[in-house]
Amino acid sequence: MKNNAKPILIAGAGPTGLTLANLLARMEIPFLLIDKNPHPSRESKAFAVQARTLEIFDQLGIAQKAIIQGKAENTLHLLVKDKEVFKFTLNEILPGETAFPYILIIPQDQTEKLLEEALQAQQQQVLWEHELTHFKEDAAGVTATMKGPDGEEKQVQVQYLVGCDGARSTVREQAGFSFEGKTFSPTFYLADCELDWQFPHGDIYFTVAPGNLSIFFSFKEKNRYRLFNFLTKALDENKKELSAQEVQKILDANPYIKAKLKSSDWTSVFRIHARHTDSFRKGSIFLAGDAAHVHSPAGGQGMNTGIKDAYNLAWKLALVIRGNAAPALLETYHEERYVIAKNLHNTTDRFFQLIIAQHTLAKLFRLYVFPKLVKTIASVSWLRTKGARRISQIAVKYRFSSLSKEGKSGFTDKAPKPGDRIPYAAVKIFGEEKTTHQLVGCTQFTLFIAVADPDNEQAKQLCQFVQDKIQVPVQVHLLTRSTAGSSFFDLYGIQENALFIIRPDSHIGFRTSQLDAQEVENYFSEVLGKR
Repeated sequence: MKNNAKPILIAGAGPTGLTLANLLARMEIPFLLIDKNPHPSRESKAFAVQARTLEIFDQLGIAQKAIIQGKAENTLHLLVKDKEVFKFTLNEILPGETAFPYILIIPQDQTEKLLEEALQAQQQQVLWEHELTHFKEDAAGVTATMKGPDGEEKQVQVQYLVGCDGARSTVREQAGFSFEGKTFSPTFYLADCELDWQFPHGDIYFTVAPGNLSIFFSFKEKNRYRLFNFLTKALDENKKELSAQEVQKILDANPYIKAKLKSSDWTSVFRIHARHTDSFRKGSIFLAGDAAHVHSPAGGQGMNTGIKDAYNLAWKLALVIRGNAAPALLETYHEERYVIAKNLHNTTDRFFQLIIAQHTLAKLFRLYVFPKLVKTIASVSWLRTKGARRISQIAVKYRFSSLSKEGKSGFTDKAPKPGDRIPYAAVKIFGEEKTTHQLVGCTQFTLFIAVADPDNEQAKQLCQFVQDKIQVPVQVHLLTRSTAGSSFFDLYGIQENALFIIRPDSHIGFRTSQLDAQEVENYFSEVLGKR
């Protein structure tokens, strides 16, 4: 059976696929979202939602729901044997940098449920128990064959196929993408459990002892935790899950932690991989999330990085499908996101490898060098801030991208540059208190025109020019010192006048210190490939 369907087929309805679908739905781009599983995930899996992801969820209308269901954790404690050597408090390090200065602990199945509910609110749905079996690319796009719950095969013709189908991606394997990297040697386990121990509930505890490393994440429910550790040699590495007695045995391996297991309702035994593909795109086929890159759990970066893959790709697909941009715009998806995934592999994943290694030097490093290193970093303000911004992912930038353009200079040294996420700042719009993040949307470009003089005639003419001449949706905000406030001008490095073009993913595409309509037109012509 053959059916002419939608412009886009998304394979995989995990956090990445659901985010992509939500964004495309908001941009009114038709798609099919399929998943081979019969129903949404019922396991907690990834559980750390970073600040940058919450900013995206806020645009999708689910951030506050997630916060109510989850547990916002500000503080990380590093314990070596029985002593606390370091305490890291995010909301004290990132004051005013984001509306969400914490890590939200919420099980992945709840995150996926919120994303699916948001999708249903837009009259869209996941086709569960629909498996992508094979596909063929040709000049017209992709012909994909999927098998439904009744076993019948159906063909769909689409312009683009996006593989969000996880680490064992069918799309990646059949399209011939590489998946280079390594598997870490210890076997790890996760346990969602209720504990009785000596530490207050509500924070994250990173514990180090001879031959033992554990991380405890507090869930919303009192005394409930996600426990992460590697297996002791006494336990069978081929297990898929652990009994309550085995979890207690692992807890007892650290004599400095007096933890008694009261209950354990889910455990998982697994190997950790750090791999990434050589390209995020081949022709009409794209990879995103775990299909393109898998990481160590250090810092809770993996799921969050996949969600930002979708955030980067959605608006580009929308512009090309609508005919607003040339297909060359899609090349920038690999250009921008591959670098992010590779950098994460070269930093976080390699550091994790050192932390969990089992040889004698690594054990000495964990006990003596690592705590002093962390304490030193924490004592230096700029290093502490840099670390917090990196973990929260608000530091992710695309300054290297071909989409990041610079106009006439005239900004202070600390001003955000093209490619940066727009800084979070309070502003007033028609007397109403807002933030810069509330002024931008995920479905269109935004233009900030900042002027010292509220009666600047050139700024008013520029507003009209954008509405008349730019062929894609652009929302325009005219900001003055009297309305936006001096803090906005200072944070954005504006000395007198300035212009910022903000991409639909809230990154700065272009900046200039002069109000030149021709520069604005040139930027859109270059990015959209319409010159």
